[in-house]
Amino acid sequence: MVATTTVDSGEVVTVTVPITVGVDLRVNVTGPGVVSVESAGAAESEVAVEPVESEPVADAPLVDVSGISYEVIAPDGVTIEQVKSSELASYINIEGIVMNGSDEELQFVSVSLELYDTDGELIGIEGAATNPRNVDPGSTFSFEGAPAGDFAELGHYVVRID
Repeated sequence: MVATTTVDSGEVVTVTVPITVGVDLRVNVTGPGVVSVESAGAAESEVAVEPVESEPVADAPLVDVSGISYEVIAPDGVTIEQVKSSELASYINIEGIVMNGSDEELQFVSVSLELYDTDGELIGIEGAATNPRNVDPGSTFSFEGAPAGDFAELGHYVVRID
């Protein structure tokens, strides 16, 4: 993110800073956009979002909103639109939304979650509830599972869709 602020002397200062968003949201970027920020102090602040040209990184890991990497194993045309992991008492809650981008209805959809610790050791496998069970082409369905485990030990997970 590039942040520009005007200090009390009237000087404009521009810096590039990393940003982490810790909320559930979906962002679609189709071009340049501007986000404005109101300052709590005397200085005025403005944040501009500018497109950055970049090449896709082959085999780059997927990362959910909690910063946990994950992998998806699914039929052709079936993709995860959003997924998140969180701590829920003594459970690791994983939920997401899946798009059936194939040309065929998915019948009796099942989702399983494979959890691995930070050393890559399997720590659990759990089925996830899906809604609905049959999914038309172009439609979405949700899943949620909460295997027992310590969220702090979660290194990555696999979402397997059958």
